[in-house]
Amino acid sequence: MLAAVAACGGGAGETAQPAQPPSAPELIAPRGAVSPPVSFTWKQVPGDWIYRLIVTDEAERPMHQQDIRNGSSLPMTPELAAMMTEQHATFVWSVAIVTLDGRHLADSPRVKFSLK
Repeated sequence: MLAAVAACGGGAGETAQPAQPPSAPELIAPRGAVSPPVSFTWKQVPGDWIYRLIVTDEAERPMHQQDIRNGSSLPMTPELAAMMTEQHATFVWSVAIVTLDGRHLADSPRVKFSLK
């Protein structure tokens, strides 16, 4: 399916950008039980991308989503930390790569973590 998206490439005059990143971002932290403050950190991939942080509970119910352009870290918001501390549960985070025009291209593996 990604090949079909890549095959639809843009016309002349558009900024050159790979059709898809070479790989999904590698997630660094948090992993396992961690103490606040928490920052979500990953390795960037070459190119001009939007990184979309996605946090869910273990049942995959959305908890938080936030975009950053060409970044590799986002601090946990105080509201999210309070919600997680209150629930005393395990959560899952991942990072998706999205093009500047909103096309979804890649997802990192999902990583579990909890707050101590």
